[in-house]
Amino acid sequence: ILELSEVKQSFIFDNIAEKPALSFLRGFSSPVKVMPFQSKEDLIFLMQHDSDSFVRWDASLQLSCMVIFEVLTCLQQGETPVVDPGYITAFKAILSDKETDPALLALAITLPAERYLTLQQDTIDVDNLFAARNFVRCEIADQCTTELFEVYTENNQQGSYTIDARAMGRRALKNRVLGYLTCATKNNQQWIDLCVEQYKTSENMTDTIAALATVVETTSEMRETLLAAFYEKWQKDPLVLDKWFSIQATSSHTDTLSHVKTLLGNPSFSMANPNKVRSLIGAFASGNHIRFHGKNGDGYVFLANCILALNITNPQIAARLSTAFSSWKKYDPERQALM
Repeated sequence: ILELSEVKQSFIFDNIAEKPALSFLRGFSSPVKVMPFQSKEDLIFLMQHDSDSFVRWDASLQLSCMVIFEVLTCLQQGETPVVDPGYITAFKAILSDKETDPALLALAITLPAERYLTLQQDTIDVDNLFAARNFVRCEIADQCTTELFEVYTENNQQGSYTIDARAMGRRALKNRVLGYLTCATKNNQQWIDLCVEQYKTSENMTDTIAALATVVETTSEMRETLLAAFYEKWQKDPLVLDKWFSIQATSSHTDTLSHVKTLLGNPSFSMANPNKVRSLIGAFASGNHIRFHGKNGDGYVFLANCILALNITNPQIAARLSTAFSSWKKYDPERQALM
């Protein structure tokens, strides 16, 4: 292990047969920001083979960002996007890993959120960024369907519910691949049915919420059925119902804002309850990048009106919600003006 302790340092290794791929910050050895320096080929290699879980996750994150931005550039230039085959190969390598902690594998196959990706853009291209990330997600689903289903089957633990680290990791991994499967274009109904089956048979809230959130992202007729069933069962439990509000507020469906406005009138929602405000209005503004930043500006008007109303009764929550506008200068001139 080499320690970096000077402003500039050099290390020389002899008798190396080929150029190595640097496994940097092994064991998350330093909580620092590192300027990207590794090639795509090195990241693909590390994502497939590194024995250090942190480095493997970090390589996956960097490579996912790289691939998404490549697709974004193609979309902006009007070209047909293609996902690098090496990335798919590395993704399959993670899915086939039986030794690593499943919780870490779940993180390694998680695509970076849109809000994270925006931090790497000088000017945020809202619509194309969403389309690029979704394209990569669907390509993974279509090209790794067999491997994804195998992971789901292997980690769909039967028997009594346990909360040890291994069981929690298996649930996280299983539910992550379930989200990918419903994006697959082939046999799509089969994967939606799998979600519905998990929802109906689940004996723990983690699996129930994951199945519900996954179905809500689809256009299945079961979407409203499960939402209604969940509300009917849990409407007396305010903390659980917060999840119900958030799932709907963060949906990428085009009618989400209209649906959020309707939920303001739900008997279980109250503007006087900070948790409910955060789970619905806050989740929409901070967790639904594509719909909050809709090009017509309706999301901005909605949030502004909520802030004005809350400022009278709870200025602290109003101030918190206003941070959704804090990065306004990074958007296109039209959205800047609307904000």
